[in-house]
Amino acid sequence: MEHIFEIKHTNGKKEYLAHNFFLSSDKEAKRCKLKPLRELYRRRALKISCSCTSPKVKMLIAYREKTNTYSIRTFPGKAKEHATSCFFSSGNDDTSLATDTTYEKGYVEKNGKIEVKLDSHDFKKTNTNNLKANPAKTTTTSMGKRQNTSVSSYKSSVYALTKRLVTEAWNKSILASTMDKYPAEDKNMVYKSLKGDILWKYSIGRDQLDRIFYGGGLVGQISHLEGKSKSNSAAYTILLLEEDLTAETSDKVILSLRSPKYKELREIVVPTHLYNNALSAVNNIPAPYFIGGFLTYTSSKTPPEFLSFSLIPISDYGAPIESSFERTLFNKLSAEQRKVIRPVRETIDSSWNGFIPDGLLLDTKPKTILEVFGMSQNHLAYHEKRQIKIEHFSNLNSSYNLWYWDAFNGSSPPRLPNLN
Repeated sequence: MEHIFEIKHTNGKKEYLAHNFFLSSDKEAKRCKLKPLRELYRRRALKISCSCTSPKVKMLIAYREKTNTYSIRTFPGKAKEHATSCFFSSGNDDTSLATDTTYEKGYVEKNGKIEVKLDSHDFKKTNTNNLKANPAKTTTTSMGKRQNTSVSSYKSSVYALTKRLVTEAWNKSILASTMDKYPAEDKNMVYKSLKGDILWKYSIGRDQLDRIFYGGGLVGQISHLEGKSKSNSAAYTILLLEEDLTAETSDKVILSLRSPKYKELREIVVPTHLYNNALSAVNNIPAPYFIGGFLTYTSSKTPPEFLSFSLIPISDYGAPIESSFERTLFNKLSAEQRKVIRPVRETIDSSWNGFIPDGLLLDTKPKTILEVFGMSQNHLAYHEKRQIKIEHFSNLNSSYNLWYWDAFNGSSPPRLPNLN
């Protein structure tokens, strides 16, 4: 769940703002939120803290007149007190979340195009031998992702990139869908959206992703794509792993993958430690998955091999999910051809205060926020944030309905909201 700022007013009022509030590109909405908070903070009428760990870490709200910028930042010398998964744990006292920046590590957006910052070993062919000889040291983030400890906190990961692309492709296919044209069980609409509408916007180094994208055809195409790279990049791919079509050798896992465009399966290998890390990162949710990563092909005598690798669990219709409960919900919604998206960047509403729903149902009036709570009640911090989200979303009832499922207690999903 999101890391949260807790804001305590001297009159006893409490309010909460998730770090993800700064994902929004709406600078004016962020300014309108922080300006009154800064004034109250200046008058010592409130205190703000980051709840990434216990005890909470005191924060400050700053204003820079020259740029008319409001920001939330950590006190000098306090960065080390934050959880390692927290944005503020980088060790730099100047780290802040501000109204004029978008809180999204590793992405630089300009003129409608997005440059992705990855650690070089994730995509550079020259690092293959080093990767095999020195499997990356890893650490676990709040989302369960295992990330290389040497990666800058301002870089993205292959997991985050692939999930972002799959999510955008799902949303695009849903927005384009009609009652007689809905993402089918072969996920083909999602994949077409990915290849036709999404990849061209993204680049790695000097390479647009669509120019180095392997779509599941003959494996010889991989060498051709590598030859086209201007940044010595391996080919990038997103393919389907529909069931546990894997085999293992002493140090590698052999995957049988395909594109929704082709029926043929392609054998691609991945180092065992990368596969296990990726599986652990998604809490061992079973297939189907979209597989994402950079791969290279050196000889017709051996199959292609992943240099970097991620698993994105999906519903039977291609929606990215984060738990088996979410898969149950999205399968049900898709079986009924409901218009449901997973909110990202441009679909985030500033009134949510950074709390990003598991789904947003577009075919009700007003739109319906969807939440699935699956972790057991032993996870106290999770359930504290669950209550905060329910209360906040419930207070938006003039703009949004709220539907939620407490799957953690073994209950069945509540009845879905009626179509508008």
